[in-house]
Amino acid sequence: MKGFYRGYVASLMTYIPNSAVWWPFYHFYAEQLSRLSPKDCPHLLLQAISGPLAAATASTITNPMDVIRARVQVEGKSSIINTFRQLMAEEGPWGLTKGLSARIISSTPSTIVIVVGYETLKKLSLRPELVDSRHW
Repeated sequence: MKGFYRGYVASLMTYIPNSAVWWPFYHFYAEQLSRLSPKDCPHLLLQAISGPLAAATASTITNPMDVIRARVQVEGKSSIINTFRQLMAEEGPWGLTKGLSARIISSTPSTIVIVVGYETLKKLSLRPELVDSRHW
């Protein structure tokens, strides 16, 4: 039974910060793109671009912990700190970038669907008199 939870803490230390970083970057990129784009550019398009940008940023920031998480889970290690030390001794700081490109490639396409769905549902859930008062 214990094997099912191997790396649970490492997973929490990876995925909670990833989500916590993703949302602020998503709103930041959407705001910046909105300022730079022509007025007639659909906001949903800008949001669909902002999602993957935020995913790439969040993936880059949290990748070091994801590398450690994967090692804890795959190699059956019990200590995050010892896993980090071993990684640094064997591969140095560049070891923390392993799998980054694959992680970015796998995380960005799904965010387009998530963002378009989220923003569409958010817009549909507003009372009709408030739709035009929102900056989309």
